[in-house]
Amino acid sequence: MKAAIAYLEVEVAEIKAEVKSWSRWLLLVAGTIIATTWLTVIILVIPLGFVLWKQI
Repeated sequence: MKAAIAYLEVEVAEIKAEVKSWSRWLLLVAGTIIATTWLTVIILVIPLGFVLWKQI
């Protein structure tokens, strides 16, 4: 019984490490998407709005 519990503890530790690894990658991907979105807003939408505002 103790061997089974020890085995499960090792498995749980491995799963926790895997989840931490994935969460870092997901944060990196989410941060990249957010940064890209803001850059698009700054580079495209703001100048376009300014040009359209000047035409009025």
